[in-house]
Amino acid sequence: MRLLIIAITILWATEVFAPNVYYTEACFDMMEERIETLRDIRVTKLKIDMYLQAKSTKKRTGFAKIAWDNAVMEITDAIYSASKKYDLDIALIMAIIETESSWRPDVVSHKGARGLMQIMPVWDTVFRENGIIEKAKMIFDIEKNIMAGCFILRHYTVTFPPLGNTLDAYSGGGGETYVAKVRAAKERIETFMNGE
Repeated sequence: MRLLIIAITILWATEVFAPNVYYTEACFDMMEERIETLRDIRVTKLKIDMYLQAKSTKKRTGFAKIAWDNAVMEITDAIYSASKKYDLDIALIMAIIETESSWRPDVVSHKGARGLMQIMPVWDTVFRENGIIEKAKMIFDIEKNIMAGCFILRHYTVTFPPLGNTLDAYSGGGGETYVAKVRAAKERIETFMNGE
């Protein structure tokens, strides 16, 4: 008898206190759309990751492999986030990084350009004013470097269209040779990402 009273009490409490949830077809469509978006994000990030792993020519073991795998994850997330934030093509961002730094986050050019996207110190004040990078040494942080580079790229995309002019401005006047290198890298990356 005691169990019956407990069961009836639980059923009554569930009926009274639990909200009635009715799933409509629109609700299911919305959930399906969200799942599809998450799947697309995961697939895109996986493709970026696979490309970076394929570009790695060094045989890494132990801590070097762990460090590279962590860097790849960070680069992948940063590229994806920056592409969405600044409405830029992922393959273009990757092509610029490949051309500028060959995927080395700590590289400094003889002209003083720094990091993956080879950011010149002249931009440091602009980054501080826009809350992208607070201190100059933060430019070597993978996420901040890619965000900063994409900030510049977006600026030049708006200011100097079409793409050839944008790339020439980004490189500080690298000319047709630079533009051709980035375009070739972009094409290679798109071919890889599309599985062709």
